[in-house]
Amino acid sequence: MRARLWSGEVWVALGIIVLSAFLMVQTSSIEVSPNYARVGPRVFPWGVSAALMLLGIALLRSALVGNWSAADDAAERTSFDGGALLWVVVGLVLYLVTIKFLGFPIAAALLFAGVARAFGSRRIAADIGVGLALGIAVFVGFNYGLGLSLPAGVLEGIL
Repeated sequence: MRARLWSGEVWVALGIIVLSAFLMVQTSSIEVSPNYARVGPRVFPWGVSAALMLLGIALLRSALVGNWSAADDAAERTSFDGGALLWVVVGLVLYLVTIKFLGFPIAAALLFAGVARAFGSRRIAADIGVGLALGIAVFVGFNYGLGLSLPAGVLEGIL
């Protein structure tokens, strides 16, 4: 039990609990206008903080009881895949380079295709299509649902 008390798993769990406590303190300092009846700018941060606290407590319990161990995970580990990391980086770079002139939906499609390729997909056209559909859905949700503007780029007249 003593060896488990200061294991890496316990430190990770304690780190999550401390992060959650920090988020709770910061959330309580958010100024709320009296215009908000019930749902204000503190609701979602409180929800995330509470969920993180519960997760941290559950992980701490699991680490102390011995149900969570890095030794169990060692057998499941695979070697580092630099090619997969490269595809994720390529997707991110394409996203950053193209978002201003091609717009969010197309940039998101390229990012999605890069990450899908990193996970082993070989169907680039299908991945771009799914990424474009998701990008358009997020674009419409943000621009028309939330009133936040994302760049439309070359799809300006269409969206």
